[in-house]
Amino acid sequence: MAFSSSKLVLNAVSRAVYNGRQFSSFKLSSRYLLKSSQECQTPRTLSRSMWNLCTSGSRRNSTGNRGDDTLGPLVGGTGATRISWPSKTCSCGCKGACLHTEADSDLVKFLKEEIEVEQGSLTDVPKIPGFEVTVDDAEITLTRNIEGERITVRLNINHSVEMEEGDEQGQDVAPEMRSYPDFNVEVSKGGPNSLRISCAFQRDDVLDDQGVDQEANGDDELFLIDEVLFAKEGVSTDNLESAYRVGSEVINGELYDHLKNFLAERGITNDFCEKLSDLASAVEHRQYISFLDQLRGFVKK
Repeated sequence: MAFSSSKLVLNAVSRAVYNGRQFSSFKLSSRYLLKSSQECQTPRTLSRSMWNLCTSGSRRNSTGNRGDDTLGPLVGGTGATRISWPSKTCSCGCKGACLHTEADSDLVKFLKEEIEVEQGSLTDVPKIPGFEVTVDDAEITLTRNIEGERITVRLNINHSVEMEEGDEQGQDVAPEMRSYPDFNVEVSKGGPNSLRISCAFQRDDVLDDQGVDQEANGDDELFLIDEVLFAKEGVSTDNLESAYRVGSEVINGELYDHLKNFLAERGITNDFCEKLSDLASAVEHRQYISFLDQLRGFVKK
């Protein structure tokens, strides 16, 4: 009986020792795993960051969002991994997508000041009695109807501005920018063809064939006839390369005078040309300011 009791005690002690060793081993393994996890935390975080960076472009593409900010595939084939540019901050909100230089900043500043100066000298756009005016960028169209005839005047203000300097009562006057555009007069009587007369402003410095100043010679005509042609209704003059044209250099002098009278009876007179120049100058000034504003907005982006 004593031996059995001793044996039972020894068995109990052995199990306790064995369990203690197992518990110590478990604690050691847990500490080891915890330590290993802490030591590996930094490279695992780095790996996760690299994975997010490398797959951000492809994940955005897969959801239908933009992936334009990528450097391109690192390897060939469909679904290749792409790397995104890092986002940048910019005063205009473009996130670094635009080029901004010191020259851009100087240009924007100058344009702002120039627009303010030009707006300070704006004048009202005059009206021409009897004509309806339509403006489409650089194109100006004037129309009127007279007893079954339709009179259409077309002009383009591009490259039509000249600088005028004057001296009034001995005082210097600031140069004035004036528009003197060529213009076409189209007369339609409802038939398939219309008569088109191309005209140009006559400047003060224009000399006749003998080199005599026409203004000093008593010729105060403000416009000249350049050429005359017939064209189909609705066809632009620029698309009439094959149309026969009669230039002023071959027109009989008496016929030329009759054509001028023909235009005068339809409202195309010296007074009309003065108002036409005023209209073209005012429209050109506004278009110039609009151009400056568009340029400022473009450079500022």
